[in-house]
Amino acid sequence: MDGLVKKLLRLESAKHKAIIEIDPSAYDAHVQTQLRLLSISKESPDKSNDLEGLLSLSQLITLNTQLLKNFTSTSRQAPYWRSNAGLKRKAATQCR
Repeated sequence: MDGLVKKLLRLESAKHKAIIEIDPSAYDAHVQTQLRLLSISKESPDKSNDLEGLLSLSQLITLNTQLLKNFTSTSRQAPYWRSNAGLKRKAATQCR
């Protein structure tokens, strides 16, 4: 599971970069990769001992969520990001 945390943290960092660079296609690609990774990992009941990694992942997810909310409320590209956000939420709930 610790390897999973590292992979998710790497992907979340890539999503952060995509938000900062205003690159919706890169963001979407990283989201899809995360969803596939989480889907595969559901079969592994291992627990993580990487508390620092989990904390960093949680903080980065929170930051990215706020950045994306701010961006979609102020940008001309907001309709594109908003329409994809709904698809991402739907896909994420299907992976659970």
